[in-house]
Amino acid sequence: MKNKLNAGFTLIEIIVCLVIISVIGASLVDFLRTSSRINTQKIVELRDSNNLKRLMETLTADYRNYCDQKIATPLDQYFTAFRLDTYKTALGITNAAISIRSKVSDPSFTIGKNDGNIELLQVTIQIGNKSLVKLLTK
Repeated sequence: MKNKLNAGFTLIEIIVCLVIISVIGASLVDFLRTSSRINTQKIVELRDSNNLKRLMETLTADYRNYCDQKIATPLDQYFTAFRLDTYKTALGITNAAISIRSKVSDPSFTIGKNDGNIELLQVTIQIGNKSLVKLLTK
């Protein structure tokens, strides 16, 4: 009598294994693609937020230097001497939109002891979908 050995896999078993492996592989590739896209978007948003903060801190520090120099009208001096491109290139931020408006508030508006005539400088910086607004006073 001949003893028949069943060594190896049948064709059905190999096909089932290949189907299972391909389904798992396809879902893994889709998951990795989605997660890398989300991570890249978060990194860009974080970079934009850091650039906003750095740019605003630089502008605020320069404005404080103007105020410390005891110029009669620091807001007007700051507004006319301000060069937006200089700040963008110095900090390496090219996609920022910066707007500065100088205005005098309503004379009825008072904070503490003042003459009611507060001059404001509104600085707005926008990078991507994020924006930052700061009001500076004399």
